[in-house]
Amino acid sequence: MSLALATLLALAAIGCDRKDEPRADTTPTKVALSARAPTPVPLTPPPSLPNTDQPVGVLAPKDQLRTIQAPPDGDVATQVKETIEREAKEGRRVLVYIGATWCEPCKRFHASAARGELDKEFPNLTILEYDTDRDGERLVTANYNTHLIPYFGLPAPDGRGTGKHIEGGVKGSVAVEDIAPRLHELLAGK
Repeated sequence: MSLALATLLALAAIGCDRKDEPRADTTPTKVALSARAPTPVPLTPPPSLPNTDQPVGVLAPKDQLRTIQAPPDGDVATQVKETIEREAKEGRRVLVYIGATWCEPCKRFHASAARGELDKEFPNLTILEYDTDRDGERLVTANYNTHLIPYFGLPAPDGRGTGKHIEGGVKGSVAVEDIAPRLHELLAGK
């Protein structure tokens, strides 16, 4: 087995990192190992919503998983703290999520959440979403450090990262089945 193939198989088992990001070099190779990811699409609010500094997201009912797109700039710790305070009024817990538009396990997790497949498992969970490419530096400043995505971290009451997190995930159809039990363990404090 070639070193390149072994490396590819190892990456498929642990999640996404910057090596998985599509590159501008489009030189054809002799053997196509996988299709390129689509060009990243900026995470912006839909045009019908006002452009404010408030998080963007569809607020799911209390008994469903809720995802909120974090504002594209500003202090992460303050954003997380305000989200924790707001969501706590409804009895919800908050996790900080870091992903990217080119990350396959991230895409699969989002699709599953959008279809409501995670509502029963995480009925009172709110995920505040950040993009590693757009928000990387300000996330590190708030103590959300990651080498692999997707990343799910428990925030402290002040909005900073606690260091308790999970990161990475398998690629393919079992991505969500890999992430869900680890999220349960993270939320249970294991």
